[in-house]
Amino acid sequence: MQMSRLRPVVTIVVASIAAALFTAGQAHSAGGPKPTVVDGLSAMYLEYTAWSDQNDLDPLETTCVGIAGARKGPVDMEHTTFRCTVGRAGKQAGVVIATALGPEWLRVTRIVSGSLKPDHGIGAVPQGPLAMGNYDAEPALEQSSWAHGHQVTKALCTGVGPYKKNILGLQFGAFNCATYNGQKRVGTVLVQVVSHTSLRVVRELS
Repeated sequence: MQMSRLRPVVTIVVASIAAALFTAGQAHSAGGPKPTVVDGLSAMYLEYTAWSDQNDLDPLETTCVGIAGARKGPVDMEHTTFRCTVGRAGKQAGVVIATALGPEWLRVTRIVSGSLKPDHGIGAVPQGPLAMGNYDAEPALEQSSWAHGHQVTKALCTGVGPYKKNILGLQFGAFNCATYNGQKRVGTVLVQVVSHTSLRVVRELS
């Protein structure tokens, strides 16, 4: 699989969203309103999942449309549920329903059409300090001994589990990370934040 749509523009968008969301020190976990994902980032978040990798989907052929739980966000509309069309080798591979489990976290909850493997999720989320945004997690993973040992040169991460909002944006204690060697997808890993500058790989998801 080729590398997903990368990111100078996406980084600016994410940074803008984080700035607009700023609420210093506010922590979020289960029990509040249903989580939503920003419409404009939903396809990208689905691309980074192990499910996408396991189904050998083309990241540039994923499109998602919000269908339930609409909410006006600071920058764009947000939804709790999305209908996503996915493709492989230039052809449509299927249609799925994906549900937001967090602001950067989608899971496929229903396969509408296509011969696609089910989404078994990421398992238990490790509880690390809420100390990193994805812009921290990505270089930390890329520079780790694990990455060097697995020939990983690029990581694209989305936060999973509890988080807080501060002046830096959304801060998580764990991440789902798609890994690459050049343009080639290597796999997907679940990582736990150890400190503001380091993390560890908890499990390989694909």
